Amino acid sequence: IPVGSCTLELSDGIWPDLGLWIGDLVVDQNYQKQGIGKMLVDVTVEKAKELGFKKLYLFTFEPTISKFYQRLGWKSIGMNKFK
Repeated sequence: IPVGSCTLELSDGIWPDLGLWIGDLVVDQNYQKQGIGKMLVDVTVEKAKELGFKKLYLFTFEPTISKFYQRLGWKSIGMNKFK
């Protein structure tokens, strides 16, 4: 039974000119805080490199999720407000 997943997308529809994105990172609530999210992100980043992409982007609405990615070494490149 899968406990999590992470996807790659060529465009998320928000900034289509930027390239490859992490589309979704999901870890079952019962398995969070065990390093599974970090492992999924690491594998996804490696797959993007194997596919020839030098940059990988992500987008989140939730500030606490942004902190998770910052702990993994990701940097903010901008902030948008949606209505």
